[in-house]
Amino acid sequence: MHPTQNETSPLRILVVEDDFMLSFMLRDVLELEGYTVTLANSPETAQTLVEDGEPVDVLLTDVRFNSSVNGFELAKRIRAVLPDLPVLYITGDVQYTVAEMGEVVAPILQKPVPSEELVSAIVAVSR
Repeated sequence: MHPTQNETSPLRILVVEDDFMLSFMLRDVLELEGYTVTLANSPETAQTLVEDGEPVDVLLTDVRFNSSVNGFELAKRIRAVLPDLPVLYITGDVQYTVAEMGEVVAPILQKPVPSEELVSAIVAVSR
């Protein structure tokens, strides 16, 4: 079991991934580690969840979607609501530059990300 938000409430992770199989795998890995996971299959859904008050402690988002909004833009929009929210990007693409990330520079995990690396990254950004 990994660090929690407090003794009674586990860390809440919003996973934004449009590949359903991958999103379920990420959810399963994180829930096995004791985290609470909310899945969103699009940037628009994730933004609506946050704007509607969904409790989130970490944003884990894909970079590319079948949408006009990418993960970097999503992080910017969500940070407008939750300015101190830790962010992790996940992608199957080549590495992105800091300039491409724009306003929200955060670690990028490469797909497929090993479970241990995913959990270590969550722990690191949530401190």
